[in-house]
Amino acid sequence: MLTAAAIVNISAVAVAVAAATTDIRSKRVPNALVLSAVAMGLALNCWRDGLGGAAVSFAGGVVGLALFLPFFMAGGMGGGDVKLCAALGTFFGPIGIVQASLAASVAGGACALFVAARRRQLRATLRRMRDILFFGAAGDETHDVDTTTPAWARPGAVSIPYAVPIAAGTLIAAVVNWSW
Repeated sequence: MLTAAAIVNISAVAVAVAAATTDIRSKRVPNALVLSAVAMGLALNCWRDGLGGAAVSFAGGVVGLALFLPFFMAGGMGGGDVKLCAALGTFFGPIGIVQASLAASVAGGACALFVAARRRQLRATLRRMRDILFFGAAGDETHDVDTTTPAWARPGAVSIPYAVPIAAGTLIAAVVNWSW
């Protein structure tokens, strides 16, 4: 018999896998999926822990949004990925979404570097990453940074469907949360 915590974790992984699948196919994470996930995460945690669970769920959504929003604002990530992270935060709460986001960041960085190396674009990709991290969306007159197009959509940019690393991070967080 599955515990309530197991149901929450399995549901989060299912949402992340669905998002990864649609991101691979269409390079989008649908708002309908994200909104359904938010409702499900809030409902499951409320069912499991009452109003306290709803509060933790809401806090997890806020933390999930806050973790990836700066990368979106700097042009390094799509909005669907940010919303997905917020939605998954409603399942995991603040601590769990930090775990999932850290794992997703490591997986995403490794994937991006692997793809860049295979395309023989590693140096250019590392320069773009530096520009995103240090100059953000505003750019700098001393650097040739295109501020009108998100970094992931620029010609020659290495782009990956980031819902895939988010799904990997979600799986890792679910296993970590489940094992305790």
